Amino acid sequence: EIKVPSYLSNNSSLVINTNLKGLHDRKIKIISEYKNKTSEMINSISLYKNVLNPLLIKNELPNFVSKKDNIYKIDKGVWNIDTDLTIPGDLEIMPGTILKINENVSIIINGSIKAHGKPSDKIIFKSINDNTKWNGLYVNNSQNLSEISFAEFSNTKGLRKGIMNLTGAIVFYNSDINIDNVIFSNNSAEDSLNIIESNYKLTNVIFENT
Repeated sequence: EIKVPSYLSNNSSLVINTNLKGLHDRKIKIISEYKNKTSEMINSISLYKNVLNPLLIKNELPNFVSKKDNIYKIDKGVWNIDTDLTIPGDLEIMPGTILKINENVSIIINGSIKAHGKPSDKIIFKSINDNTKWNGLYVNNSQNLSEISFAEFSNTKGLRKGIMNLTGAIVFYNSDINIDNVIFSNNSAEDSLNIIESNYKLTNVIFENT
């Protein structure tokens, strides 16, 4: 508990040093009292100075990512992802798509993901080389339901970059998700799959060598 004096007694800037590390979005409660009235507020976006926050990175999207009606789309094909990819909205991936991801590269989606493969046309997330690991998938604060079916995630590890130090390889944070007929394999993170503050449904999910 940290008590902050009223700005009426001191209106200069106040800096509070804490031992908090990493993301604490929606986890810090601020309680204020004025004239015998109490109000509470939960923090939203964490603010950092001179520290890399991968969630705020704006990158140029590769040419295989298109946008229509405010939805980003990856058509069927074999695509290499050589640098960190941040999608600033909902993403749809077509059946049969194979994403080959470079070592230490991550995919961040600030929205939902719809990846509906087929039994004979699965969606594959894998490393470019079998002896390397990619940094995994992070789906963040989606207002729409994410759905992944008939897909495979392999050769993953957790995202460790800047303020983000994730124990999971595939992470859904505040993003509801349905996963059906999906294989997670060859993961070196603490967890293959983390679902945090989200509703979920898992059906026919397999974890191998993890």
